[in-house]
Amino acid sequence: MKSFNYKINKKSGFTPTLIFFSNKFEKWFSSVFSKNTSESVFPSNLFKTKRKLVSGFTHTLIFFSNKFEKWFSSVFSKNTSESVFPSNLFKTKRKLVSGFTLVETLIAITVLISAIVGPMVIVQKSLSSANFSKDQITAFYLAQEAIEYIRNKRDENTLSGLSWTNGLSDCIGKKCAVDAVNETLSQCSDNCPNLLFDTTNSFYGYNPDWKNSKFNRSIEIKNVNSDELSVNVIISWKSGVFMKNFSVRENIFNWQ
Repeated sequence: MKSFNYKINKKSGFTPTLIFFSNKFEKWFSSVFSKNTSESVFPSNLFKTKRKLVSGFTHTLIFFSNKFEKWFSSVFSKNTSESVFPSNLFKTKRKLVSGFTLVETLIAITVLISAIVGPMVIVQKSLSSANFSKDQITAFYLAQEAIEYIRNKRDENTLSGLSWTNGLSDCIGKKCAVDAVNETLSQCSDNCPNLLFDTTNSFYGYNPDWKNSKFNRSIEIKNVNSDELSVNVIISWKSGVFMKNFSVRENIFNWQ
C-alpha cells in the first residue's frame, strides 16, 4: 500500500514531510491503528518530528527514515482493515531538502570561471599593450639615433672640408649597421646582427661585453642625386610570437 508518496534523502536517511493533522486524527489513530495492531506507538528509529500548532492543525515536520516504508506496510496494511488514511484526517505539504544538482553545479562553475577569467584576460591584454608600447618607443629612439648619426657624419665632413658623403658612400645601395656609441658604420654581409644592450648605462650598440637584445637595426642609403641622399632605418623585433617592424626615412642634403 502507498499512503505516502515521499522521497528518501540519501545523505541524511530522512525525508522531510510537512503534515497538518486535524483534531480527528488522534481519535481515529487510536481506534484504527492502536487497537488493531500489536504496535502502540511508532518505533523511535523510524522518524523524528517537530511540532507547532497552526489554525486548528498540529503543524508537524516529520523526517521518515529509510526503514519507514517497510515497517508501515508490514504493520499497518497487513494488521488493519484500513487500506488508506481517510482524506479528512490530514493534509500534507512536502518540503524537499536536497543538495545542488549537476546542472546547478555546472552553472555555478561557469559563472565562477567567467568572473575569474574575464578580469585576468583584461589584465593580460593590458600588460601586453604596455609592453608593446614600450618596445615601440624604444624602436623609435633607435631609429632616430641612426638618423642623427648619419646627419652628424655629414656635418663633420662639411666642417672638416671633406666630401659630404665621406664614410657614407660605402653604404649607398647596401645594408649597414651603425654603432653610435663607438661611432662606426659598417656593411652587413646579409642581415645585420641584433643590437646588444648595456644594462649599466642603457646603451644599445655592438660592444661584445653587452647582453643580447630583441632589437635589430639596419640602415639603407640611396643616392637621389649628387646633393641628396635618402636614408631609411628599419627596426625589427620579436613581440611574443610575432615579428614587429618600424621604419623611419629621411633625406639629407649637401648644404655646402
